[in-house]
Amino acid sequence: MKEPISLKKDLPFSFTTARTWLLFIVTIVLVGVIYMGQASQAALTGQRVYDKQEKLARIRQENAQLQAEISVLLAPDRMEKRARALGFHLASPDQVKYLTVKDYPVEPVKPTFSASAPVRTDDAFDVAAWWNAMLVRLGLSASPRAAEASEVTMSAQSLPRAPFRMRLALMFVFVVGGLLAARLFYWQIIQWDKLSQISKRQSTLDVPIPARRGEIQTRDNLRLATDIFLFTVEVSPAGIPKPQELAKQLAPLLKLPEAAILAKLSSTSASLVLARDVPIEIGGAVQDFKTRAEVKYPELGLANVQVRVKAVRQYPAGSFAAPVVGYVNVERQPAYGIEQYKDRDLRGTDGKIHGAGTVLHDVIPIDLPTNEPAIEGATVVLTLNSGMQRIAETELANAIKETRAASGSIIVLDPKTGAILAMAAYPTADLNLYYDPANSGRYANQTISSQYEPGSVFKIVTLAAGLDARTISPATYFDDNGRLPFGGIVVKNHDDIAPGRVNVMQVLQMSLNVEAAKISIGLGTERFYQYVQNFGFGVTTRVELAGEVAGEVKTPGDGKWRDSDLAANSYGQGISATPLQMTAAVAAVANQGKLMKPYIVHQVRRADGKVITTEPEVVRQVISPETARVLTQLLSEAIVVESTNKAIVPGYRVAGKTGTAEIPRIGGYDPDWTIASFGGYLPADDPRFVILVKLDKPQSSKWGSQVASPVFAAVAKQLIALSGLPPDAVRLANK
Repeated sequence: MKEPISLKKDLPFSFTTARTWLLFIVTIVLVGVIYMGQASQAALTGQRVYDKQEKLARIRQENAQLQAEISVLLAPDRMEKRARALGFHLASPDQVKYLTVKDYPVEPVKPTFSASAPVRTDDAFDVAAWWNAMLVRLGLSASPRAAEASEVTMSAQSLPRAPFRMRLALMFVFVVGGLLAARLFYWQIIQWDKLSQISKRQSTLDVPIPARRGEIQTRDNLRLATDIFLFTVEVSPAGIPKPQELAKQLAPLLKLPEAAILAKLSSTSASLVLARDVPIEIGGAVQDFKTRAEVKYPELGLANVQVRVKAVRQYPAGSFAAPVVGYVNVERQPAYGIEQYKDRDLRGTDGKIHGAGTVLHDVIPIDLPTNEPAIEGATVVLTLNSGMQRIAETELANAIKETRAASGSIIVLDPKTGAILAMAAYPTADLNLYYDPANSGRYANQTISSQYEPGSVFKIVTLAAGLDARTISPATYFDDNGRLPFGGIVVKNHDDIAPGRVNVMQVLQMSLNVEAAKISIGLGTERFYQYVQNFGFGVTTRVELAGEVAGEVKTPGDGKWRDSDLAANSYGQGISATPLQMTAAVAAVANQGKLMKPYIVHQVRRADGKVITTEPEVVRQVISPETARVLTQLLSEAIVVESTNKAIVPGYRVAGKTGTAEIPRIGGYDPDWTIASFGGYLPADDPRFVILVKLDKPQSSKWGSQVASPVFAAVAKQLIALSGLPPDAVRLANK
């Protein structure tokens, strides 16, 4: 049931309906005036006619009495005698009854009559009345009211009608009034609901109270992003009675010369800015002074001084962890990283001042507004350790400089939980300077948004699948002549080496492509790609960062896969992954075959005190713990015996694999550039850190063992020192 209309609250206001109502009222007034005028005129005329008709009735009654007298007076002998005395000549007595106008000596009324046509006594002309008038003129009538009777009769027969122009104007007014009434019906009845909503919007004042955006911190409480408040002090110079005194008071607060302030206060401009985007130390001081002195010292004109405040996102650490954090622009819109992914939590809930207001959005004082306070955004605590992040960023910058690589990334992961301890990417830039065109494109996090062909690091996945499926074992030997034709391609080892008879450990040591292809072929298409998918390739890791891509894994039946892909994918070619996906896969081997979901948000601390802590999540058991242990042993032995590998950390057993991947281009692979990488973990028997180093297009050397593995060792050594991890011998002895 529709609610009854309330004229106070529900009557819609709009300029369209207001104009229509005004025109309608004017029309009604005009119609009323015209009608009243016509009615008054008709009433007056009717009254006159009524009065004259009464007179006519009385006169006719008197005429009846006079007829007898007239019959006596009109006796032929007396009539002839009287007429001759007045100079009339009557031809015969019968002519006395039918006189013509020409025989009448006076002019009371001048109707046109023919000499031979008698005057008819009908409704058009009262002969008796005319005759009575004539007799009065002749002095023969006893009552002079006969003439008046004639005039009354003529007036009653000829009432005037309204002029044509007045009737046309009245018709026009009625037509316009009808159109206006129809228009009012349309707006007030048909469009009522719509206009009611417009009315509520126009009469309701909602002034937003922006919520303070939540902070972003590292696990060890380093503030990476926060909101600060900047103040702008404005003044309206007109109306300030004592500008010199006001300038004297404001100068020390604004920390500006008194003369400069006085010059602005003496200006004729409507509004001027005294200080723009100043910190709270200045803006807050001016606001406090204005609050205290505005009423006490009205002569200063502080009512003309306005202090405006706005929240601005600030990044105290500058470029530190920039790809992880992301930024918020001047419109308070987030881009990249945590800022974008966790925007709903960080943004908070805006408050508002709700009440009645004018169309100019001024508060109506009689209707007290109600306030809904803003709810501050949540604080997001990352899994990053600021010390480990600094180590990763520093070593990455050094590696880029030494190898003259185009870009690169380093990820440090806790294999047991999936927590990301450090995530560095290069190039990057200061988050406070996001608006600088030179920094465009420097904030994308390539560890999750840039896919690449991982190269030989992927052999960890291939060997894990073969060992877990038991198509190979540590005792398996291969005959390698350096070439393997398969699926229309010929698989070759790097530098075309042909080592002959080799075991599984030597496959890792020498990074042999031919043996990796034999293992994937031995697994078969279905089993090989099942393991690839189980390790997390081809789907996103679901890390809490904006912009993550899934990589690309071609599978049979998708229209892209070819038989040759089964061989090429085994050594990381023809398959795309992100650095984080590759790190998570290596961590699965380090974590006894359990793939953990990588995460970078440790806690979300809401303003109401509720704390949401991220719990480690096991995605799946990819390989058996025994397979993981065996593969770890093989990987650690391969590093020790590999003469070119520089990933060794004294006192600690390291497990890992180098990668040197070609860069695909249209029509094949780039012959000049590579992506050098190393993925490994330590201590091998009880891993604490999984580290992936990736350098794009290094110029000092194209091999991962030469440019990436030294960076791994440098990062690992500092992580050990920072965490206080004892050497293997000490640790094992204390077990």
